[in-house]
This record gives sequence, C-alpha cells and structure tokens, in this order.
Amino acid sequence: MFIKEVKQYQRHDFTSENFQELELIGYEFRECNFRGVNLSQAVTRNCIFDRCDLSYAKLNGSKHKNSAFLNCKFFGTALFCATLTDCKGTGSIFTDADLTGISLVRGNYSFANFMDSDFRRMDLSDINFSNADLRKCNMEYVVMHGADLSGALLSGARLNHADIRESRLDGVYMNDVKLGKTKIDLEQAVVIAECLGGIVG
Repeated sequence: MFIKEVKQYQRHDFTSENFQELELIGYEFRECNFRGVNLSQAVTRNCIFDRCDLSYAKLNGSKHKNSAFLNCKFFGTALFCATLTDCKGTGSIFTDADLTGISLVRGNYSFANFMDSDFRRMDLSDINFSNADLRKCNMEYVVMHGADLSGALLSGARLNHADIRESRLDGVYMNDVKLGKTKIDLEQAVVIAECLGGIVG
C-alpha cells in the first residue's frame, strides 16, 4: 500500500494502486512494480525510480522534473503528452511506448533503448543520448541542437529533414542512417564522410 508519509519503497507491488493526479516529491522507489498503474496527470519532482517496472502504465499528461528513471521498463507504457524536464532515463527500456506528444527537456537518456520509437518533429536539443539504442527510430524533422549522440546505435534511423547541427556523433556508425535533406555542420560532415569511406583532407 502507498502511504504518502513513507518516502522510500523497495520491491513493493503497486499494481492495485491509483496514482492519478498525485504529486510525488522526493520519493525513492527501488525494484517496485508499477505495471499497468494509472499515473496520468501525476507530478514527480526529485524522485528516484530504480529498476522499476512501469510497463503498460498510464503516464498520460504526467509531469516530471529532476526525477530519475534508472534501468526501468516502459514496455507499452502510455506517455502521451508527458513532460520530462532535466530527468534521467539512463539504461531504461522504452520499447513500444507511446511517445506521442511527449516533451523531453534536456535530460540524460544514455544507454536507454528507444528502438523503433517515433520522435517525429520533436525538439530533442541538449539531450544526452550517448550509447542509446535509437535503431529504426523515426526522427524526421526533429531538432537536436547540442544533443550527445556519441556511441549511439542509429542503424535504420530516419533523420530526413532533421536539424542535428552541433550534436555529437563520435563513434556513431552512419552508413545505414537515412539523411535526406538533413541539416548538419562541417564537423559532422567530416564524420559522416569518413563513415562512408571518404578521405577528408
């Protein structure tokens, strides 16, 4: 059972709880089960979700600030119009999550798995996606100024019409990335040319 006065939970099963519209500040949840739980319109600030299962949970319209979702599962989770500001999603799995209308403001999603996700027309500037799995993602028309994509997996990703200027591409294999009319800077052009076997200089 969730008790607002208790700030720390470990290996707790919340599947029978309703977190809709709750405001959670400074809570720690470790290895907890939120599978299928309703967290729509919920607000979290400075919370930690460590190795939690949020698969098929409803986070529609939820707002999160300075919260960490570390190595969590978001299989099939509804994140429609959710807002995450300065949050961490390090190592988390977002496979088949509904990211329609989601707003990611800065934040660290290194080593996260977003494979086959739809990011079309989103502003993903200043986000750390280093070593993230972005394979087969639809990233058409995205803006990624200052994003860190170093070491990310981008095979099959669609970046047509995207603006990725000033983002880091160190160690990214670009051969299978679709780049039609993508805006890039000179440094990125060199990286891409070298990936394609070109000799620069």
